[in-house]
Order: sequence, then C-alpha cells, then structure tokens
Amino acid sequence: MDDQSDGRSSIWTDTFSVDDAASGLRLASYRLRLTLHRRPGTRLSPTVWRAGAMGSDVPDRFTVPASEPGLARS
Repeated sequence: MDDQSDGRSSIWTDTFSVDDAASGLRLASYRLRLTLHRRPGTRLSPTVWRAGAMGSDVPDRFTVPASEPGLARS
C-alpha cells in the first residue's frame, strides 16, 4: 500500500525511502518474506521462481545525472 510512513521514512509500492537523508538515519538491515497461498481444496503447491531485494545509498534521483547509454550485460 502506498504512502505508509512513520515520520522518518516512507513506503511507496516497492520502495522504502528515508525521508530526510541529512538526518543520518540509515537502513541497517531488512528481512524479505514471501507468503505463499493455494486455493482451498487443491493440493497444488505454489512455486516461487525468483525473489530478490536491493539496497542503495544514492542521492535524490533528480540530482543524479543519467549514465551514458551502453551495451547491456548479463
């Protein structure tokens, strides 16, 4: 749910954001949890093919210049 806040940080869909980076508040750790459900009466097990999370400590997205376009790598 968008716009969840505790006065120091906010959640927007899939993004956790410290509201005032100058405050010194930093995320020290996080926990990723998946809850799998199946339809009542079925014996089929749900499958997770991939899950991931990422963290970064960069300035506001509007103050960071775009990188030069280049070839994609995998």
